[in-house]
Amino acid sequence: MNLMLPDPDVEIISDILTEVKFNESFEQDRLTHVQLFSEQANIARCEYYSTPKLKNYVRQVYQKFFDEEIIPVIICLVNTDPREPAFYMPHVDKKRLVSLNYCLASGGSAVTTSFYKQCSDYSMTGSSCTYNDVDLETQVQYNKPEWQLLDVNRYHSVENITGKRMLFCLSFSDITAKQFLQKYANLLQK
Repeated sequence: MNLMLPDPDVEIISDILTEVKFNESFEQDRLTHVQLFSEQANIARCEYYSTPKLKNYVRQVYQKFFDEEIIPVIICLVNTDPREPAFYMPHVDKKRLVSLNYCLASGGSAVTTSFYKQCSDYSMTGSSCTYNDVDLETQVQYNKPEWQLLDVNRYHSVENITGKRMLFCLSFSDITAKQFLQKYANLLQK
């Protein structure tokens, strides 16, 4: 669902990314996922970036649109094996209920985001699961530089990552997607 918010300042985002050093622990996370799910799996490495500069920027530009506290983050999903497309397995986010994502880099022309029907074992909330544990409901492409609302309290995954997918996210932990849509209907694109 598209939203009407100001586009992020690309120079600010670029400055923030140059301040952040690559965190090698994410490679260990990727290896752990591979060991858990398949020796052959090409699971994308996931990196989260947030700095005081990013938080300040978000407070100045975006906080005025919302009553709830915004948790700003830049998320990168990286394909570390160029021989085949990577994926980020079905999961429910741990600390976020809603995310407003702005695509800074698509990660490839065929990248898709999949959403799944309610998992029968919802006790897995906040964790990943295999594709066999969920039933596909819908698959969409969020690859344009525009604001999209995602209900990250639903199981979702990302497929066909061939490069580096980068999202600027305004996240919320104290409002559900349904509540957000009701409260901020004025931000929805017609």
